[in-house]
Amino acid sequence: MIIFIIVTAIILFLILLGYNAFASYKWHNNNLGKQYKSEAEHFYWYFIYYNPDDPRLFKPRGGGYTLNFARATVIIIGGYIFAIIYL
Repeated sequence: MIIFIIVTAIILFLILLGYNAFASYKWHNNNLGKQYKSEAEHFYWYFIYYNPDDPRLFKPRGGGYTLNFARATVIIIGGYIFAIIYL
């Protein structure tokens, strides 16, 4: 059972990573040369990133990534991580 959960988590992570790469590429190509809000306006409490116009799930930040909480998929990811930790 544990192996199934780990394999499922890895597969889900790889699918979401691929989607994020595609969405990031598409978003950057569509927004070349446009003025858009500074990133600081989309961060709340310094670590929560909320930008409904950004289709990326994982936003590069410093040396790591943060989740875009404006995406509905983040709720699924959070629920899945919560279930793995507490079950």
